[in-house]
Amino acid sequence: MQYVISDVRGCYDALKDLLDNLSFSEQEDVLYLAGNLVGEGGESMPLILDLCMRPNVYPIWGDKDLTAAKFLRLANQAEDDKAMLEGMDGEEKAAFAAWIQDGGMALLQEFRALEEEDRTFVVEFFDEFEPFLIAEANKRVFIMLHGGFHDFVEGKDLEEYEAEELACGSVEPDKRYFKGAYLITAGECPDGKVAKTKAGNLFINTNPEGAGRLACLCLETGKVAYSK
Repeated sequence: MQYVISDVRGCYDALKDLLDNLSFSEQEDVLYLAGNLVGEGGESMPLILDLCMRPNVYPIWGDKDLTAAKFLRLANQAEDDKAMLEGMDGEEKAAFAAWIQDGGMALLQEFRALEEEDRTFVVEFFDEFEPFLIAEANKRVFIMLHGGFHDFVEGKDLEEYEAEELACGSVEPDKRYFKGAYLITAGECPDGKVAKTKAGNLFINTNPEGAGRLACLCLETGKVAYSK
């Protein structure tokens, strides 16, 4: 089976609970992570260290992942935070300060607490992220990305969009973007449940604040499972 989850946001225990409930198999199943793998849950590093060892996990860039990847890579290259800051220009320092205020400090502390080898595993795992992924199930096509579009152009190839736009953009619920394909994004679900619009767009983010409420969509069956 193929499963899609978005916005784990560092909620490692919730993800383990959900995968256990699904009897998720590394030999037979596939897991797509539609962005914002890291975040407020407080367990982003053990989460990544687990997932980076699984051959059947495919992550997609979310806005939080893009920012974390940039600054954790810099942190891994520098001797300490002072040296990291000294290597930044003014714009980078401003972005770093904004990230720290938005939960980045907790991530940086988690990262700094790891052994050197594990820090390398974390940084290298970000290299596996994709701006979007496409999957097929039961003759249906699914296009998965985290955010959406700032300026959608009919007929424009997805590979022509910047990763940041697909991670940070948005989707109009009732707009049909791709003929013959369902679009899955991490649009927030007001009632806390996976939502499908008349246009065939699927919103699967049930964990907007990192509270541990995860949803998993099975592409083959269309069924949704939730963490406890």
